[in-house]
Amino acid sequence: MRFRFEIFILVPLIFNCATTKVQPKIESLKGYFSVDADGGLRLRENPTIQSKVILTIPEGRIINVIEEIGETETNDNKEGKWVKAKYGNITGYVFNPFLLKVKKDLQYLKENSIKLAKNKSHTKIFETLIENKLPEPYDQNKDRRPNKQFEEFLTENYAERNGYSVITISPRRESCSGYLHSYCYNFIIKNGKVISTDMNGESYGEFVSISKKAAFFNISGGEGDECGGGGESYTVAFVFKTETTLVERSGWSETCPNECPCSKPKKFNKTVYEYFNGKGTPTDSELRGIFK
Repeated sequence: MRFRFEIFILVPLIFNCATTKVQPKIESLKGYFSVDADGGLRLRENPTIQSKVILTIPEGRIINVIEEIGETETNDNKEGKWVKAKYGNITGYVFNPFLLKVKKDLQYLKENSIKLAKNKSHTKIFETLIENKLPEPYDQNKDRRPNKQFEEFLTENYAERNGYSVITISPRRESCSGYLHSYCYNFIIKNGKVISTDMNGESYGEFVSISKKAAFFNISGGEGDECGGGGESYTVAFVFKTETTLVERSGWSETCPNECPCSKPKKFNKTVYEYFNGKGTPTDSELRGIFK
């Protein structure tokens, strides 16, 4: 009788195990996401592939997804849904397969600033804002920004892609970029470790985007009138694989020596490639896939 009783108990248990289903975890389509699309992601006026493009959001930039729209569909061989999203102050629609969830709330980061005080050094402020330890202390004597006498610091930008993140800190309420110079402090982070920063030197510039190979920054400026003009642009790239920093320096001008207004200007363009520290010239293989 004992043997028959044990069989009776086991059968219901086996039956219960066979019929129990594990519910798949469904990731929320709301919150903060980074753009994971080569060349950027188009923000559209309406949730259709034929809708007018408002702008292209650069790679790695953070957007706030407000809600999902409609049913699942396929575009560019990707299956997903349209979502309503906000990029900066602009609202539109993007296709969600090209988005990756991030943990940080960009708006929260931008709304919180830290002021210098007796118990707060630049080093401590930077570490608090980026939520990471710095590889070395901040040294104001090495800082090559035009003005270093600032009392308040806040996060201006945050981006994430391929396991890398970029945090830009501004020492003032307005944009940290300027005419042919930058006040921006940039920090590149991987796996909770700061692998590159420009705080003790010349600023990389204003953050632009993150590709699969590098993080890009820019400093530029130009001027002109009816008699001609000119400008300069410096694009800085921190290359992930080699952890080197390259710079593309471009200049242009249009002049009419004996004529104003200018009808047929003489045009001049020049581009050179350098290491950011100024020591040597990168090879073509180093530039390939980054600038070329």
